[in-house]
Amino acid sequence: MSPQPTAAASIVPAPRALLTVLTLLAFANAIPNGFVGIDHWQVESGGLIADSWAGLLHSLRAPLGAMPGWEGVAPYARPLVVAAFSVVHWWCDAQPIAFHATLVLLHWLAVLLAYTLLRDLAVDRTSTFLATAVFAVHPVQAAAVSWISGIADPLFAVFFLLALRLHLAADVRPQQSLLLRFGAVVSFAAALGAKETAAIFPLLLVAVYLCFPSRLPATAARQRARMLAKTTAPYLLVLAVDVVYRFSVLKTSAVGAAFGAMPLAIRMCTAPRLLLSYLTLPLRFPSLTVCDDYALSVTWDVASIVATVAVVAMVASVVSWWRSRPVVAFGLVWTVVLLLPVLNIVPILHYRADRFFYLPLLGWSLCVVELLRAVFVRYRHPQELLLASGGIVLLLLVALTVRRNALFTDDVTLFESTLTVSPDCREARTALGDAYLRSGRNADAVEQYERARISQPDRAAYVVMPKVFINLGMAHLARRDYVAAEAAFREAHDLQPGLLHPVFGLGIANLGLGRISEGVTWLEQAYAHDASDPDIVFNLALGYDRLSRSADAVALYRRYLDIAPQGRARALALTRIQVLSRTP
Repeated sequence: MSPQPTAAASIVPAPRALLTVLTLLAFANAIPNGFVGIDHWQVESGGLIADSWAGLLHSLRAPLGAMPGWEGVAPYARPLVVAAFSVVHWWCDAQPIAFHATLVLLHWLAVLLAYTLLRDLAVDRTSTFLATAVFAVHPVQAAAVSWISGIADPLFAVFFLLALRLHLAADVRPQQSLLLRFGAVVSFAAALGAKETAAIFPLLLVAVYLCFPSRLPATAARQRARMLAKTTAPYLLVLAVDVVYRFSVLKTSAVGAAFGAMPLAIRMCTAPRLLLSYLTLPLRFPSLTVCDDYALSVTWDVASIVATVAVVAMVASVVSWWRSRPVVAFGLVWTVVLLLPVLNIVPILHYRADRFFYLPLLGWSLCVVELLRAVFVRYRHPQELLLASGGIVLLLLVALTVRRNALFTDDVTLFESTLTVSPDCREARTALGDAYLRSGRNADAVEQYERARISQPDRAAYVVMPKVFINLGMAHLARRDYVAAEAAFREAHDLQPGLLHPVFGLGIANLGLGRISEGVTWLEQAYAHDASDPDIVFNLALGYDRLSRSADAVALYRRYLDIAPQGRARALALTRIQVLSRTP
């Protein structure tokens, strides 16, 4: 049987209500923010929105959307993310306030579940409150809570924490054990449907029992091992089914990112530094960023060796604290175990991102708070002093988070600030160029794309080079610099010939240069790739029109009106149909 929380009166009145107030204070100003970055594709353009129940069922059998054509399909299967986005969209259309409110709600649920979980583990009340409060209001959480595209982290965290909470409740409620464990298994499956990181659940469950051995009967070690195996068996079975499911959906991409993969030796050399970077992230407030092209360790350099020594020392600390300070050990284990899937041992699209520390922060906070509490106890300081000091820190964290949320107001604000922290980030430069391009700042967009195209082989970049050249070509088209546009699209096409956007761009650039026949040839290739894209259809119609292929032009002008009845070129298409129909 597990130990129950002590009956001592809490010095924190109404802790759940206080946590709710703190969460709202920290993230209320995120709710009015707009769409930023990839939000424009995922939500605003409907990239991850299913338009019907049939579409939702289809999302179970498909990767996470067909990302913009220059990047292909994301190597993720996250049907619960598609479901969450779609349901909000059905109710509220593409209103950013509804999606931001949903993320704040998910974060609040995760906070309450985290508090309840730590109390179930009989963690000291003051430590539980302070650790959960730090998890609730720390500015590192803004990347997952204030950015709509970060929904996978709070969504998976809610079901992950719920699964653990239900499983532990089953230990102390034998009459409801079967129902509670069934709920835990279902919640675990839902967490997997939100993010692959949930696969670490069985390992973390074992860590709970090892750090808090009183939750298992006092029997021989071999019998305990059998009980642990029996306890984790249902989750391992779900995990096995999930592996089969992911291979059926993602094929070879299920074992790692299809883009920007690098040798295992480099990833292993980099992993200790990456882990240390995450572990120090909550203390490096000026380093918080939504994206970062992480510097790689090609060999075991000094930084990698120092980081490895630090990691070994941390492991030794866990072993030494296993019996004397089990809560501290559990906090460290929680943090490291939840970081294992994002250390790029198996490659993922983003090499490093602040939002990956969303749920690990709970363990980090617990470890730090419990160590501070031990210092207060040793020197006989009252817990009220610890709580008062913690309250001051929490208010400072709230202020920092409110300030950070304001950066997510729009693309220009977010990515200009990101580049002050991560000036080498190709993703930030490309996103900033996109924002400039949408606002008509074409010359500024070209400058950002030109800087993004600089090769940095020692850094892991999420944005692949063909995308940079495609966006650069689009910016040149907006400036009517067709020569530069053709050169950029040609670079993208040479790098990845199967992509649609360079072919379309080459067609437009050649039309602009007066090479009508060559432009039509490229546009016909684009049309063969996607005959439902209104831009492709209309521009191919223009090409046929200029070649005096009237019948073909009229047919495509009419097709354009069918697929885009309110399209921007509607008036011109109608006019040309009338003119060409009168032409003998």
